[in-house]
Amino acid sequence: MKKNLLFVLLLLSANLFSQVDTLLYPHAKASNLLGVTMNVPSEFAGYSQYYDAPETVIVKGIKFYAGINSTNPADSALITCYLFSADTDSSVMDTLDQKDIMIYPSTFSTVNLSLMTQVVMFDNIDTVTSAFHVGIRSNTNTDLGIITNDYNAGDGGNEALGYWYWTGDDTWYKSGEFFTWDVDFLIHPIVEYLPLANGVTSGCDSICINHIQSPAASHRMYNSVVFSGGSTIDSTQFDWGDGSNSSYNDTCHFYAQGAHIQQL
Repeated sequence: MKKNLLFVLLLLSANLFSQVDTLLYPHAKASNLLGVTMNVPSEFAGYSQYYDAPETVIVKGIKFYAGINSTNPADSALITCYLFSADTDSSVMDTLDQKDIMIYPSTFSTVNLSLMTQVVMFDNIDTVTSAFHVGIRSNTNTDLGIITNDYNAGDGGNEALGYWYWTGDDTWYKSGEFFTWDVDFLIHPIVEYLPLANGVTSGCDSICINHIQSPAASHRMYNSVVFSGGSTIDSTQFDWGDGSNSSYNDTCHFYAQGAHIQQL
């Protein structure tokens, strides 16, 4: 009996062969969240967060949480969103891309982050082959609050991957360099990276994936993600197109009779 699996293969191609994810690494480490302030007069005028690049990735934008506690719309804040290269010691290096946006008054909350969610997409295609930073910097005197993990609880993991910017000498400093803080800032890159699969074979009522595991999919900073569709799942899962998914260890999937399959 012959069956046409083209429709299924198209579904699999859409789900397996292109992944655009929002990384949630700092958030995943946090047992509690705190709010910190940034503005131009302050020595804390910007914040940046380090990420590894275990394979070639395209950084499409950033997601972060920022708010101004004000009812006056004139209190908006102009900030610049950055993509930086990173040195081998995790320090901030060259600017790879940037984009200015306005932040308007909103309710500041460490409980309901949706009230302050900011998503910024870069205008360029930024291909990154090594470690990088994503960050934001204030261009105004208005106090802007953003979210960090709880450095008092040791949520940074002693990694010192969060950096802050001081206007006094135009320098990015590691979070624990002058203080006892080990801060991670909830500034997440939106990335696209390589597929989980490198081949598809089909049987009568089944599809098997002959794959190599994407380095990003198994990396500590990349294996907790929010897909562009909004659902949160482990990035090492396959979406089989019939409402089910499984881990990358399960290389075959059997479909119910007639499900997504047309009789020839």
